[in-house]
Amino acid sequence: ERVQDIAERFGSPAGRTGDKILYTEFFSIFSQDIWNGAVELSKQIDISELDAFKWIAILLTIESRGNMFAVSTTGALGPLQHTYYFYFKIQPASIPFDPKKSAVKTGQEFGKFYKQYKSIEKAVVCYHDGSGVMQKANAKENWRAYISPAAEKYIQRFTKYLNALDGAKNYQEVIQQLQVVGF
Repeated sequence: ERVQDIAERFGSPAGRTGDKILYTEFFSIFSQDIWNGAVELSKQIDISELDAFKWIAILLTIESRGNMFAVSTTGALGPLQHTYYFYFKIQPASIPFDPKKSAVKTGQEFGKFYKQYKSIEKAVVCYHDGSGVMQKANAKENWRAYISPAAEKYIQRFTKYLNALDGAKNYQEVIQQLQVVGF
């Protein structure tokens, strides 16, 4: 009921992601906002801003493909598909569809996960399933056997997209290459 209400209010069917045109338009308008999130991430974990931009752009590609009003079937909202709880953690509290605040907070949270586990794959699991799931799985010898099939698929997609961006030298090339591999 809650998901349907959100979808009706914001004009986006639950589960719907953007297409290539919407994706291109999103990045033409909001690339600086996504870059701001990348700056936050790069500060936290000592990687280049471009690499941080790649990570956040990949998350955005997987989550919404540039539909800033996306509403998932589980109730996650906005371009980076966070829950209401996530948006209430942003101080001051934010609306879910603000690309800048969403990207900056994603950079902060993803950086925190990466620092904690020192692994991009484990940070991806935290992002997808929550840090509690990763904490439980990490206590096991073969942690990947203890994550959800959806989280495993998410890791595989993230890795595939990251590998495709290996030669990207600037954010425009990142976006162009994600359009090829992500659609």
